[in-house]
Amino acid sequence: MKKIIVLCIMICIAISLSAQTINDLRTAANRGDAEAQCVLGMFYYAGHEVSQNYVEAANWFRKSAEKDFAAAQVLLGAFYYSGTGVEQNNATALYWCEKAYKNWGTMSKETRDMLAQQGLDKAFLENIINELKAPTPKTAPYLSTSTSSVNFSASGGTREITVNTNDNDWACSKVSDWCDLAQNGNTIRLVCDANNGNTRSDYFLVYYGERGADGKRTQNVRVNVTQDAGVKTPSAQFENIWVVHNVFENPYNIYSRKGMQIHIKFSVDGMLNKRGDCVVWFYFSDGSALKDNNGSYRATDGQVSTSSKFTSNYENCIFNDFVIFMPYDELHLSRGSHNCMFKIGLFDNNDKQIATSEYQSFTFSRTF
Repeated sequence: MKKIIVLCIMICIAISLSAQTINDLRTAANRGDAEAQCVLGMFYYAGHEVSQNYVEAANWFRKSAEKDFAAAQVLLGAFYYSGTGVEQNNATALYWCEKAYKNWGTMSKETRDMLAQQGLDKAFLENIINELKAPTPKTAPYLSTSTSSVNFSASGGTREITVNTNDNDWACSKVSDWCDLAQNGNTIRLVCDANNGNTRSDYFLVYYGERGADGKRTQNVRVNVTQDAGVKTPSAQFENIWVVHNVFENPYNIYSRKGMQIHIKFSVDGMLNKRGDCVVWFYFSDGSALKDNNGSYRATDGQVSTSSKFTSNYENCIFNDFVIFMPYDELHLSRGSHNCMFKIGLFDNNDKQIATSEYQSFTFSRTF
């Protein structure tokens, strides 16, 4: 539409001004004749007697317009308005259209009438000026992210999210302490720690747009963050150990053996529904191991020991009174009084030792 308007203007003015030959026009234009410069520009625009060249047309219109030739000012303003032969520029278009409007009366009546017949009168020029002076509508704020959800493996790592927005003042909310968040240009960088527990999730908001009466942003985009469950390393801790002596393994059985009950309070973490082992090793007070001689209560190296299995029913499980019985006769001690001690080890489902107690001292006396 804009190019059609420019062409109409040129045709109308050329009818009244282009009776000269191209050579005469070029000679007069090079001599600085504003009217000749304007008409030569029309020839270049229309490709009349010369090769069509919008850039060359704009150059000749500019030379004529700078001499306050109103018709050239109209055309040069239209060129900048439409981006014909020049880079489109509303500010420059407004400048030349206002100059043309001011100098409108300097054109001949014949030229003004011909323009008016084509609807290109002063009112038309005024409409262009008003359009260019109208305030630019404010673009609504927008923001989008390259993804709406991020998932990390149990080992953690780094992810980057690209932000596409026309709001240079966008900002992010905080996220859980297991995930660090940083803004850099149009990028959000997330660094996630390793996870040794269950699946975990969180989210953060990317704020943008206008601020409300409370100063807070009125629009946001949500990004979900999840992390896969990790393989939690089992651990355990002893809380209390006590011994009850001279008890029978089964008080309702007359053939039951006498011995010692070892009571243990301990906690286990990371072994949900998994089976572990509680092992007791026996020593003399000097640290030398008690040796088994019948293969009943013994460790693989022949040391006197006893054990019992346990199963953790919770992720964090506490055993308040776990009891292991040790028959006295399986200590294989000779007559007399012996200063002894024992220590306890807890093993996970992979037979890895996860806790060791302090030595617990006791005295055993045998009279027969």
